[in-house]
Formats: sequence, structure tokens, C-alpha cells
Amino acid sequence: MRRRISQMLGAAALAATTALSPLAAAAEPRAVVLTNGDYQQLPDVDRTDASAAIAAFKQAGYRMVEGRNLTNAQIRGALADLLRADARPGPRVVVLIGRFVHSRGDTWFLGIEAGPVNLLQADQVGVPMSVVIEAMAGGRPGSTLMLGTDQSMFPNGAGLQRSFGPMDPPEGVRVIVGYADGVRRAAEVLARPGSTLRDVMSTAPSLRQVRGEDQRPPDPHEESAWQDAARTNTAAAYREFLSKYPQGRRAAEARSRLAGTDPVVVPGPDGGATPVVVPPGTVTQPGDEEMAAWTRAKRANSAAAYREFLSKYPQSIFAGAARGRMGELQAPAPAPNTAAQAEAALALDRPRRAQIQRQLTLLSFDTGGIDGVFGDQTRRAVAAWQRSNGQAASGYLTREQLARLDQAATRRTATLEAEAARVRAATEAADREYWARSGAGGGRVGLQTYLRRFPDGIYADQARQALARLTGGNGGAGNGAGEAVAWTRARTANTMAAYREYLDKFPRGANAAAARQAHDALRARVQQDAAEEARLDLDGVAMRLVETRLQQMGLEPGAVDGRFDAGTRQAIRRYQQDRSLTASGYLNQGTIVRLLADTLLPQN
Repeated sequence: MRRRISQMLGAAALAATTALSPLAAAAEPRAVVLTNGDYQQLPDVDRTDASAAIAAFKQAGYRMVEGRNLTNAQIRGALADLLRADARPGPRVVVLIGRFVHSRGDTWFLGIEAGPVNLLQADQVGVPMSVVIEAMAGGRPGSTLMLGTDQSMFPNGAGLQRSFGPMDPPEGVRVIVGYADGVRRAAEVLARPGSTLRDVMSTAPSLRQVRGEDQRPPDPHEESAWQDAARTNTAAAYREFLSKYPQGRRAAEARSRLAGTDPVVVPGPDGGATPVVVPPGTVTQPGDEEMAAWTRAKRANSAAAYREFLSKYPQSIFAGAARGRMGELQAPAPAPNTAAQAEAALALDRPRRAQIQRQLTLLSFDTGGIDGVFGDQTRRAVAAWQRSNGQAASGYLTREQLARLDQAATRRTATLEAEAARVRAATEAADREYWARSGAGGGRVGLQTYLRRFPDGIYADQARQALARLTGGNGGAGNGAGEAVAWTRARTANTMAAYREYLDKFPRGANAAAARQAHDALRARVQQDAAEEARLDLDGVAMRLVETRLQQMGLEPGAVDGRFDAGTRQAIRRYQQDRSLTASGYLNQGTIVRLLADTLLPQN
């Protein structure tokens, strides 16, 4: 196992395991704190500054390894410190804040170079948490892994989803996940001598502890049977394994693999009357016309529609599904689902269903999207919420449960808003104090310093106006000095308009290439954020409701007219900053869930 971890963490791990001999090592607590906020291709993660936690760990006597904005290779090098030999190990703490992706079997912490990767590429740009957890095992009295991120959406490749997924911590390793701001503050509490798990978990409402799914010790006979099945890698081998160990530790994985090895049933050469079995991967994919006909049949969902499809494509790969669906439609109706009937009697319209999805998402139950349609993922989220409240997990809601869900979402919103108000007050106090120290004097350097720190701050407009007066034109300097002033002004503003203004004046200037690169990067990000907002399909009523809510919070979005101008974008950005959401100034699912969780919205 140690060899596997060394291979995953790279050459730095090998150096770490040989740097100290077991006899010479002294017991010491160790902490690794890595924060990635500035991603090259994915959305940035706000509020990743863990300097207070790092200082607290150092003060408590921990051996510290810290890093910010690291690549995959640098992350592995930093985590290799966990493998240094230690005859009398102390506690181990790892804090990772940034972007995560997961598959059905593992979770990866991504380096800053990561883009939309697929399952086979995940190890190239990220570190799997299974390896980190193995490297942390053995800490005394225990080890703690803390993972922080935000609700921002970003594209994934095949086989991966965003955020945290399966983790199976063994005894002695505790895993805590939550939003970035909550995790960094919880890490600071954890570093304090005498702190308890309750102290840590009460730091922020987003925190939750991940429990190991199966803590049973491995059965050597089951492990041997599993190795044989995996080596053979056939449906028969996995079925034989499940017949012996239907509730074993590897049963879920065996069923998952079995689903990908089953043969495919297709119509036979006699026109489809006698189906035949062929290996997976040998079936010819249907053409455009056949796909269109199959789509029409599914939409109609009637025996006549499926019969018409079969008359045209009797040997289609969809022929079996068409016959099966015809049989279901013509079969006697199944026994009624009383839970489904009870929910149907509530006559929930689509806006109410979308509101329920927002409430469940706010309570950390993933509905797979907010669309007002209760699909399989929403039903699973409802069942999980019911189970967590000690009720039968039917996946269908009752009137009483709807009332309870409303109350829970209201309480969660109040808690989160109280936390946001605390963050806002602290940010405004820091803003005023920094203005007094840097920008209030009116000097060019002070104004630029303030704007870099608080681009949307209380005095941002005042600072830009003062800076424009100081640096207007060339300021009486030669062309070189004038260009330097214009470039400084563009970098300080860091907006597309500012870079365009610089390029209009100095299209061949010394910094023209850097200005174009910065302008294009901002434009790509804005296009991505705008596309994500467009996918929400908000109408004028919803947009006015957003503006009204921002106005009620004192964020000054401008006129409530259903048009998002620069003032509205700035208000959205401030709202996102106060709640540890990606501060893009554009709406996404995470922002809408927080902003309008208790609101009925029309669904287009």
C-alpha cells in the first residue's frame, strides 16, 4: 500500500519516506494546508485565504506544509510530507480548498491547470482522496481531512461530476466537507488546543462529516474471490461472485461492473421475430432518420407509435425496447402507488416543484438541477431528505412534509444570511479601514492599491474618479510615461473596457500583447458566465424579483426594471462575495438557490 501511495504522490513522496529513519524520527503533529483559488480554465474559488488557520497550526506546534494556487505535481509534492517516517506519530491534518470532481468510486482535488477532464484524465490533473486518506492513516490520536469548495457550476468530462463524491474513511480518519469559507474557519478552530468536534462543526452551517460506507474488516476469502472475478472481468465471473457474497464489501462494485459487461439483445435475421445475443460494442449505431423515428415514438409513448417504428425498423437496436414498452402499455395497470397518489392529490404545479428543488438543494440534497420536473435524481433527493428526518423514504412528498421542508429551508436561509451579514460587516469594516490607510489621501499609488484590494468596494467609484483625474491623458509626461500610466490604470481596473481603452491609445505599446491576452481571458469568462445565466431561462418577472431582493438587502442594483445593467451586475457580485459564491456578477444555479429559495418562479 505504501508503494502505491508513493507512486501516486510522485518522486517527492519517495524522498519523504527516506528522509528520516524510523529510529531517529520524533513524534510531531503535522498539517498540510493547500488552497487553490486562481484556476486557469475553471471558475475561481473565492475566500480561500487560510492564513489565520496556518498561523493557528504553527502556534499549536504543528509541522506545517502550506501552498496556494498549486498544480497537480506541486500538490502531490506537498502531500508527500505525510509519508515522512515517524516512530511515534502525532495527529495529522490536511486542509484542501479549491475545485473537486468525483466519479462513482473516488473524489479528486484539482490542480490549477485542470480543465473539463474525463475520468481517465483525472489523475493527470488532480489527487484522489482515497490516496490522501491512506497517507493520513496512523495519526494519533487521529487524522482529520477537511475539504472546501463552493457551489459554482463548471463543465466535466465523461464519467465525472463536480464537487465531492464517495469517500470511505477508515477508523481513525475523520473527513469534513463544506463551503470554502466555513472550512478555512473550521480549520482555525481545529488548531486550537482543547477544541472538540462539536466546536469545529458549529463553525459554519455548511459543514458536514463524511461517514465511511462500510467499516467491516475485509474477508480474505471474499477478497480472493473478488480478485479472481476482476481478473476474469466477465459477466459470469461477477455473477458468481455475487452469488457467494451478495452483501459483501465489493458487492456494489461487482453490480456496477456487471452492468457494463452484459451482452446486448438485438433482433435476429428473421426480421426480429427471434432476438439474438451479441457482445457489447459490436452493434451498428442507428442513423439520423432512425434516431428521429425513435424519438417520435418515445414522445408519443403509445402502442401504435411503437408499432409504426417497428414496421419501419424491425432490426433496430431499439426494437427490443419498443416491444417491451408496447407490452407495458398493453398490460393490465399495476397496483397503485399510494405515496405517488397522495403527492398527485397536492396538485403541485411546475413553479412549486422548482421551489421544492431549490429548497432541497439549499439543504444539501442534490436534485440534479432546478427545472420543475421531478425526475429520478429529485426523487432520490426527496427520499434522502425524508430518511434524514426519520420518515419513510418513499421519494414522494405529503402535505405535512412540504410544510416541514418549507420550515427547514427558512431556518437554513436565516442561518446562512446571518453568516453573510457577519461576513459583509467584516468586509465593510476592512474596506473602510483600508481606504483610510491607502486611498483617502488621494495619491495615485494609494488609490490603485485600494482598487486592487476592493474593486467593488464602498469607495471604488470615488477612487476610480480620483484616479482618472490624476492619470487623465498622459499627465504631461512623454509617450512612454503616458503608456505606463495607462497600463497601470487598466491593470488596476482589470475590466474589458479598461484594456480596450489602453489598446485604443497604444495598439503597439509595450504591454499591448498582455492587454489583449487579459481582455480575451475576461471576455471568455464573461461569455461562460453569461451562458450559464442564460440556461436559467429567467423571464422578466424573475429578473425583477432578483432586483427587488437585492434592493431589499441594500445592495443597490439600480432600477427594478427586469434589465441587468452594470449596477445590477455589481450588486449580484457583492451578494456572491458575501456568501462565498464565485463573484462573477452573473446568476447561476447556486446563486439562485440562495437568493430565491423561498420564492415561486414561473418556469419557462
